[in-house]
Amino acid sequence: MGRPRQYATAAARQAAYRQRMHATTIWVDRAPFERMARAIDMLQEATWCARKQGSLMARELERSTPVETLEATVNWIVHRLQREHENAQDVTAVK
Repeated sequence: MGRPRQYATAAARQAAYRQRMHATTIWVDRAPFERMARAIDMLQEATWCARKQGSLMARELERSTPVETLEATVNWIVHRLQREHENAQDVTAVK
């Protein structure tokens, strides 16, 4: 005796497959996606070059993959803005 059928018909099986694909797949236009991917690669290459030249910021940002470099750049900017905001508050509190 085999296992019971999961789907009553081939159409039901196909509908379930399409639903799973829709839930896990993102459709994008190729040209903008490739442009973004090139920009992220360029960011990582620029970071590597800056690090070789001794940039402290580049040392903080360098990661092993382009996406990790992008994430580190975003975090660096956010933390820098937070520090600047805190410093501005300290200056106004002293006056």
